[in-house]
This record gives sequence, C-alpha cells and structure tokens, in this order.
Amino acid sequence: MWRFIRAAGCPIWRQSKAASVLTMTSYTVKQPLPNLVLSNSIRLATIGLTKTLALELGKGDGIRFNSILPATIDTDARP
Repeated sequence: MWRFIRAAGCPIWRQSKAASVLTMTSYTVKQPLPNLVLSNSIRLATIGLTKTLALELGKGDGIRFNSILPATIDTDARP
C-alpha cells in the first residue's frame, strides 16, 4: 500500500492546499476475526500506515489521511 500511495503522488500532494488520502480496511481492526492471522495482520498494518502518514505528513504538509472501516456486508458468499 505504501508503494501505491507514494507512486500516486506524495510530491504532488505537498503542493496542494487540500490533499487527502483515503485507505480502506475493515471494522475487524477493532476486533480481529479468528483463524485469519494474515488478513488480520494486513488490516492492522493498513491502519498503522495511515496513522503514521497522518502524523508525518499531516501537520507539516497539510495532507489529510483517513481510513474507511466498512462492516459486514450480507452476500451469498457469507455462510
């Protein structure tokens, strides 16, 4: 995800007056699901990256970072 964010335009965002980056993960970062070690780890890493970038680029460069945490979506794929 970091490579994608960096390639998408960190230098360009620094020039903007209203730059914003939005990441998407899952509500399960608040309560990990059982038997999903890799998936749970990656979700938490996304939150860590978003928070770190907000701290490092938010104040100095004025770039806003947020993360969306969608909840369960009822589909045929869920048992």
